[in-house]
Amino acid sequence: LFCLSYSCFLFFSRVVSSLFYVIFHSFLLSFFFFFFFLMIRRPPRSTLSSSSAASDVYKRQEYGGTRFLTMAKTAMEVMLYIPNLIGYLRVVATLAAFTMMEFAPEHWVLSISLYITSFVLDLFDGMAARHFNQTSILGGVLDMVTDRCSTAGLAMVLSWSEYYPQYRLGFLLCVMLDFGSHWCAMYAAATGGAHHKSAEANKDAFFLMRWYYEVYAFFGYCCVGHEFFYIFLFMLAHKFNPALAGFNLHDLCWYVCGLAWALKQIVNLCQMLSSFHSLAERDVKAQ
Repeated sequence: LFCLSYSCFLFFSRVVSSLFYVIFHSFLLSFFFFFFFLMIRRPPRSTLSSSSAASDVYKRQEYGGTRFLTMAKTAMEVMLYIPNLIGYLRVVATLAAFTMMEFAPEHWVLSISLYITSFVLDLFDGMAARHFNQTSILGGVLDMVTDRCSTAGLAMVLSWSEYYPQYRLGFLLCVMLDFGSHWCAMYAAATGGAHHKSAEANKDAFFLMRWYYEVYAFFGYCCVGHEFFYIFLFMLAHKFNPALAGFNLHDLCWYVCGLAWALKQIVNLCQMLSSFHSLAERDVKAQ
């Protein structure tokens, strides 16, 4: 992932000024090495006894045969979980990207690079949560809200008059479907005592929904392709259309990522309808 991101940066750096080249080059290296350090760092050993661990809010996890304890006694400690810190950094990177798109459009490469950085960090916060045993309700909500708001923000930028005003209504409907389907799915799953991505929550859903959450390759293609469809549209709006091995960015955007974008809209629609059906069944049982 690091090599891929660094290669993309070297590719894009041909169109940025030398000052931004140096700044962003230093930022990218420092950024990924910092998170690499976090991934390999082990939590400190706990000197607490088993009895005290049982009486407080502790979670046990194995690291190479040695047992460590992670604890969270206050809300502030949960807010400072490493995955949540990554989530805050995602918010900052997204806001910085949109600010540059508005006030410094000539530095569009840096702004879209910040946006891609926020998107890539979505992978790291999940890895950190599992590695450090720091899953939290706050982290799950923060992750989803950041995903929904960042995608909606980029769709709004693309609908500006200097980009794709002809697609404004389509972008608006997709954003509404994205927000509505995920909110309904989370509400239906949470009130039913399950996670909206779990097999239990989707056992009676349409087969495409089960594929989406159970087949990781399909899930990754839809999510990454959907996001990069908007990203590539932004690049194409700035007349950036490089060719490689007979394919250019325009073809990659519309024929590869465009299919993922379409599938994601179908999945969102199925997710919303499945949630409506689940809630209606719950109403019948409650009567």
